[in-house]
Amino acid sequence: MTHHAMYKPSNPAFRRDSGIAEDNQYLFPSTGGSSDNVSDWHAINCICDKAGVKLNATKFRHLTSTMYTALDIPEAKRASFTVIWATVKASMRLSIRLLWLKLKLLTLEAYYKSLVRCYIL
Repeated sequence: MTHHAMYKPSNPAFRRDSGIAEDNQYLFPSTGGSSDNVSDWHAINCICDKAGVKLNATKFRHLTSTMYTALDIPEAKRASFTVIWATVKASMRLSIRLLWLKLKLLTLEAYYKSLVRCYIL
């Protein structure tokens, strides 16, 4: 049985009428035919901009951390969140390393092409 608050996001007719792609399986999907989910940062930042509130990513992380700390969550569940967060951070570090590697490769490729041009011309 679907909880009343989840009726609209899970209703196929409502999703179709809202412009959500038929193959989008997310409960909180992006619209416009996208197959992605809604980005929490972009949604909150958009609302803050419209309200005239300045919020940057650092303030957002601080707010999220403060709100999470204020919740009455048992230590065992906090520990599992810590493990998940450590995995996310490791993944982010790997992504950053891959981006730097790609930048280095692009730089070397541009340098190589300029050397080739010098010898050809």
